[in-house]
Amino acid sequence: MSGGAWSLSKLLPGILVHFILGLALLTNQTLSADAYLADDRIYYGADTYNINYKEEIITARGNAYFRKGSASVFATRIVIHYGENEKRAFFFNKVRLLDKEAAYELRGDYGEGYFKDDFYIVTGNVIFIDGERRILAGRAETMSLDDFYFTEEVTYSDESVTIRSQRLDLSEEDSALFQDDVHAVFAENGDELYCRTLTHFFKTGNDEFRDDVIYIQKESGNEDDEPLIIKAELVQYYHDDDFFLLMDSVYATNGSYSLKGPMVKYFRDQQVLESIGSTVIHDGQRTIYCDRLSLNVAEGEIAFFGSIQGVFDVE
Repeated sequence: MSGGAWSLSKLLPGILVHFILGLALLTNQTLSADAYLADDRIYYGADTYNINYKEEIITARGNAYFRKGSASVFATRIVIHYGENEKRAFFFNKVRLLDKEAAYELRGDYGEGYFKDDFYIVTGNVIFIDGERRILAGRAETMSLDDFYFTEEVTYSDESVTIRSQRLDLSEEDSALFQDDVHAVFAENGDELYCRTLTHFFKTGNDEFRDDVIYIQKESGNEDDEPLIIKAELVQYYHDDDFFLLMDSVYATNGSYSLKGPMVKYFRDQQVLESIGSTVIHDGQRTIYCDRLSLNVAEGEIAFFGSIQGVFDVE
């Protein structure tokens, strides 16, 4: 809006011209019609709305909506600051942000929209739904409705996994990045994973886990064994081949043995561990060193390769 002046063209047809001219003489008036701000093409409406021309504020109440481009926001009450140096809106109670170009909905208790920059914030009992995914959080931010940033006790869920973390950066075109106290539970088998950072790449379906990674496979194939637990600093998961590549301080155990090595491949479907590099495995009585080994977790079969040395405890 230029110079803070209110243009008569900002009211949509349907309100009588002579009635508008009468309202223009007053500082505040309550109206009940749809309208738009011509300079920015901000459409708004409600059961009733009040225009404060002096302060350049519009207050919409009852079934209120706000629309700019493909973004629409619905709320019980909406306050729009349309001054040249303001360009922001506040949304109160039962807030819903939708994008007509994408099939998702973002809900919350309160919201803010900086419509000059297409930046929106939603807080309080935040829910993001797009048909395939559901995200709960305390706060969500989005720039241009493409990238979303969720914080405060984030819970992500779809048909295959539930992930909890303190922050989620969601790029619709690229990836989902979970950070801080990440805990994932897989729906198919109940396996769990803990780490500091989890990145999921949408195009490939691959994942990368970093820092204090712990993977717990609940079903290790042998009823007498404890769950298989694998620890590492960096883990890459390749979706098409269903295997993990674990690197840096790798440690694995199922209660019957423990294994240490610099790099380990784990084929989850076959339950086979392949360790590459200076590897140490211990089964309670024997400690064996080798350059490489293959371990079938389900069958308990081990094949050693390269330089092999062993130490046996004699009772």
